Amino acid sequence: MERGLSLLIAAVMLFVAPGVQAADNFSFATNATVNITNTGCGKTKLCIQTPDNCDPAGNSSCFFASVAAGNTTAPNGTELMFQLSGNSTGYIALGLTANATQGTTALYICAQNSSNNASFFFAARQRDNINNTLSTFNATVTKIRGQVVNGTIQCEFSVPNLNATNTRSADSTTYVVILGSGTLNGNDFGTFTTNKTTDPLNLANPSANVANPTTASPTTTKNSASAADNFSFATNATVNITNTGCGKTKLCIQTPDNCDPAGNSSCFFASVAAGNTTAPNGTELMFQLSGNSTGYIALGLTANATQVPQHTKPER
Repeated sequence: MERGLSLLIAAVMLFVAPGVQAADNFSFATNATVNITNTGCGKTKLCIQTPDNCDPAGNSSCFFASVAAGNTTAPNGTELMFQLSGNSTGYIALGLTANATQGTTALYICAQNSSNNASFFFAARQRDNINNTLSTFNATVTKIRGQVVNGTIQCEFSVPNLNATNTRSADSTTYVVILGSGTLNGNDFGTFTTNKTTDPLNLANPSANVANPTTASPTTTKNSASAADNFSFATNATVNITNTGCGKTKLCIQTPDNCDPAGNSSCFFASVAAGNTTAPNGTELMFQLSGNSTGYIALGLTANATQVPQHTKPER
């Protein structure tokens, strides 16, 4: 998070339980059982997952984090209880920051020690959001528990007295959350690689990242598509989307790269071609979009996909 965090060098690690390492201000739960699922997401806890809506229970490819608010102690802050699950041969981490592109991030790290029978251990580091370097900082973390099963690292922990505000106007529990992982060589943490970055979220609100339901009453057209003012539909409903003309008559964006949406349901494809320009109003752009979803697919246009509101440095 964008703030000045006091730095303390804590180089001596103490074993307090089998396979678990701790520094000053770390304490561990007496019950080491970890059970992480997506049950309660959006209701009792806020969840961040990649892929979206995945369930970490029995799914090693699901990178999952959840947070629930505990007690608030005025004026210190709120206790936040975290769950983290993901697959890595080194470490997985959850980061809290005010701005992912500047300032710093507090990283809470769950790792496996390959040199000690893949035992679980916990650490905290401060990440410089500009150059991605990691350094130690004095973090207070309680109720830590964790396990490593077949390469999947799972952990639960609580951070007391979190307070994101100093003079900036925001909820005291509003942070950008970053999920990522990295390698581990002994006690040296390798480069942190980001897997997912959220918008600023009020972590005390379980539905902070749940889309609001549509409240407008749509008008139904003869082709069963929903329409609002300034929506109009083609008279010919035939759609034929291929990668023919990519790079020549239209600009194409695909994942996987260079895939063809024709007969390929795993190809997420978009194209755009310029139409008429009407001065001084602008240019007509013609889009194609193809992808597989049980809900919706979308194409977005923005000037900057990473810019977030600027805040002053929060207190810890």
